[in-house]
Amino acid sequence: MTADPQKYFFLRPSIYFLIGVVLVLSIHIRWAENQWDLMVYYHAGERLWEGENPYEPDIPPGWENLSFLTVYAYPPLFVRVLSPLSLTPEPIFRFIWLSLQAIGFECLYFLGLRLFGKSFHPLSWAMFHFVGVHHDPVMSDFRAGNTATFEAGALTAWAVWHMDRPVRAGAIVGSLLAIKPLAIFVLIWDLVQQRWRSLAWAVGFTGLLGLVMVYDFQLFKNYLDFIGSETLQEINEEHTAGIFNHATVSVMYRLFTSNTVFGPVIDLPILAKLLTFAIPVVIWITVFSSWRRLQGWGNRVEQNAIGFALLMPSVLLTIPRVGDYNLTVLLIPVFFGAWKAWERGNHVALQLFLLAFAIGNLPISGGRLDSFSLEMHWLQFRYVSLVLIWLASYCLTFPQPRPNRSPGNTRE
Repeated sequence: MTADPQKYFFLRPSIYFLIGVVLVLSIHIRWAENQWDLMVYYHAGERLWEGENPYEPDIPPGWENLSFLTVYAYPPLFVRVLSPLSLTPEPIFRFIWLSLQAIGFECLYFLGLRLFGKSFHPLSWAMFHFVGVHHDPVMSDFRAGNTATFEAGALTAWAVWHMDRPVRAGAIVGSLLAIKPLAIFVLIWDLVQQRWRSLAWAVGFTGLLGLVMVYDFQLFKNYLDFIGSETLQEINEEHTAGIFNHATVSVMYRLFTSNTVFGPVIDLPILAKLLTFAIPVVIWITVFSSWRRLQGWGNRVEQNAIGFALLMPSVLLTIPRVGDYNLTVLLIPVFFGAWKAWERGNHVALQLFLLAFAIGNLPISGGRLDSFSLEMHWLQFRYVSLVLIWLASYCLTFPQPRPNRSPGNTRE
């Protein structure tokens, strides 16, 4: 008897999950000696075990200024949960974190299938991994040892379950909000769509975890002191001026004011302030109207999936700080949104998704330029990519074009 090659091609999805974890880990293991954000978590956990304040600046030799690379800035629950891993040797801690990131990345594909109502297929699995491991935000997250892959998985899982499993969804997004408070913008979706149970559970879990942090009183007090400190203000000012902040407020101020280290295109501070507030308003009005339009067509799964694809770039265009790795959450809208656009014959949305992916992965960096003037502004390619993803998701909300009639079905 001869073996059927199809039998080995269509292995169980769980086998592909394990293969994917090993594949992603082997590709990104080279970043094990980088992971600067992870080392901030690690040293904060060490300080906690030693009875010290993890929020005090810890500037290593060679660093001249404060930054998020030298100061732990997350809420206290995260460092408390992560602190047991700080008892392990540093190389083991790095490997554990990379392994968890690889598992989180693999979960993204299977969660994306659930969200968009797709079935597993080895070809889509292979294509997702080819796109994902070459996606610059994903590489940035692995290189920095940040939490963006986990955040993307948590938000996608929340989108999958917030209609039918409100308790589970609330626990997921509530736990995320306790670590990343700026993610609270995602709850606008439930608020506008009047999904009260999902919204209530999310708020409830956030409040519960908030009480847990308050109960850990001394650490919580250290956190409050840090929030009101000049240290955080200095860090935020650095990130507003920095090339690595792709948030609307940062880009607008760099383009139209001379209050940062970058030379403006035009020095019109009033225009900077106007656009900083006007752009988010326009974005959310458009999103709200799009969600209303979604109610009139498509099935429930499609409405939910496209709503999520529109929500994620809208949140990132609204919050005051966006790093390159934060765009990891857009991998699901880009990949599955492009897939949906291709299926529906929406060529405008498909081309925008493809263009956004291409621009977001341009191999250029600020270190190649000598001045902080006009040329630096053109390096906001990830910001441009983010806007294009938002436009592509918006185009997905338009009705599917009707197929052309065949000559035999045309009435005279």
